[in-house]
Amino acid sequence: MLFDPSLDVLSGVNDLANLTRYFSDFPPESTEQKWLSMSTQPVLEASYQFFLVVADVTKLARIARPLNESETRTLIYLQKNILRWEEDTCGDPGKMLYVLAMRILLLKVDLALPNVNVTEEMQRLLQQGLDIIRSLDVRKFLLGYLLWPLAVLGTITVDDNDRNIVENKISLLAQTRHGQAVRAQRRLEAIWASRDGDKETTMLGRLRMLVEGI
Repeated sequence: MLFDPSLDVLSGVNDLANLTRYFSDFPPESTEQKWLSMSTQPVLEASYQFFLVVADVTKLARIARPLNESETRTLIYLQKNILRWEEDTCGDPGKMLYVLAMRILLLKVDLALPNVNVTEEMQRLLQQGLDIIRSLDVRKFLLGYLLWPLAVLGTITVDDNDRNIVENKISLLAQTRHGQAVRAQRRLEAIWASRDGDKETTMLGRLRMLVEGI
């Protein structure tokens, strides 16, 4: 979804008004219901509703202009409900990386915050993500699904040591799965090679490169 807009699940940002579909099976009322729900979940113990949220966050983050009124309502709704998913990660490191990456992407289009505050919050979320990534065995996850959050987190790294943490994990995936992992690796290398400015300019500029295809 980050690399090819044609893969988007939904056809337009204006279709995001009815976001209650994200939580049609969330949360289960009992332990038994939770087990039954998890048994049908495809990857990362997350429902398809969760990945619809990922798709919609990606679409919103691609917008290069100030959000209109409808899009701003969508932003606020997504921010609020991502917190609900965060509370339901149940210690799943892969799912938590998705949550952190979504929060980072939404900061890109949140004009209510000054750029310096956006950068500070991105840095805080990045460090949370790096703490998870350091001890993460990416080979335990199916089909390279971790590429999405790794690409987002890797894009905003400005320190060589932080960058190496992400790069090493993606390299492991590239060695075993090729395809999308190699593509993500090359995309990040191109972004990292872009001319650096101050931290604020670098983090936001590189994030725009990732989602807007600059």
